[in-house]
Amino acid sequence: MQQVFAQHTGKITLSKQSAHFSLRRLQRHFKQNGRNIVRYPDLLVDVTPEQLVAYSSSGIIVHWGEESPQIDALMSELAECDAVEDALNEPYIASYEYLFEPGVPAVIDEVTDVISIPVFDLNSLVALSSAYVKSVQIDYNELVVDRLVEELKFVPSVLAKRGVVRMKGKKAGKLLGKILVVQHTLSTSLLAKDYPEYVWQNPDHVAFYKMVVGFFDVQERWEVLREKLEILHSTAELLRSDKESSTMLFLEWIIVLLFILDIAVYLFEGWL
Repeated sequence: MQQVFAQHTGKITLSKQSAHFSLRRLQRHFKQNGRNIVRYPDLLVDVTPEQLVAYSSSGIIVHWGEESPQIDALMSELAECDAVEDALNEPYIASYEYLFEPGVPAVIDEVTDVISIPVFDLNSLVALSSAYVKSVQIDYNELVVDRLVEELKFVPSVLAKRGVVRMKGKKAGKLLGKILVVQHTLSTSLLAKDYPEYVWQNPDHVAFYKMVVGFFDVQERWEVLREKLEILHSTAELLRSDKESSTMLFLEWIIVLLFILDIAVYLFEGWL
């Protein structure tokens, strides 16, 4: 079987850099520069004798190789062809080790997280890359949701004590927007329950994919995130509704005061 590249032991480094990569623009850029690329529905793969780099439409770079990836150089190339959309201020990076062991079952060590791979062809690595991308998407969104929980953790206690929570309408709207972005990612991106179509074309790829997704409890964590987001969404809607009610009450008082002022002016002019 033809090997992808020469490094049969090394690291799998995943870097979540942005909300989205434009694979179409990146593919055009690579073709113009004569690069050896392979396009999948949600991944663009760049292969050299030293490394394999897969770019995910969800803004994640997957690097297979002995040496650590030059993320800054990769991102510069992405920026050069305007393929980066909504770059993250704080990129998320995860790293694992791999080992090519022909003739043995694929397995991930529960202590070291090292993955042993019995075959080393392109489609096998792409199937594994897709599964690792799902795990990193979960990792990153868990961090985002934890921060949102931290921002809103005061709401229940304050509401119980005072019966009302004071928050500027703009801030409440921004919180709701952040929650909606994560909900959209969970429902429409690689985190959907469906497996990538190309994975199903080979039983080994299905097994590899399920192994990684199962090892990192992707489906269970996905469900937990959905439940947390539903609670956060309800909390943010409560804050926004409370702010709208306060604004309406304020406007009603303004109207009443203007009406009283109008009557006072009318009476004053009549007295004169």
